[in-house]
Amino acid sequence: MQPLWSGKVARENLRARAEVLSLLQAIPASPVATAAEVLFFMDQQAWLGRGIGYVGVPPLSSAWFI
Repeated sequence: MQPLWSGKVARENLRARAEVLSLLQAIPASPVATAAEVLFFMDQQAWLGRGIGYVGVPPLSSAWFI
């Protein structure tokens, strides 16, 4: 699980908040791309100006660099 994604879910109004967050924490951590890798990935994939938020790009770039 990417830290940015679990943080994004955690800030939502969840009905079973404790259970959902506990389940998310049980998912193994995935590699995290560095800021430089994220910027490189955005340039290489020509995703600038396509509506993909910065929270969505690091998980994609992490998977791309594996």
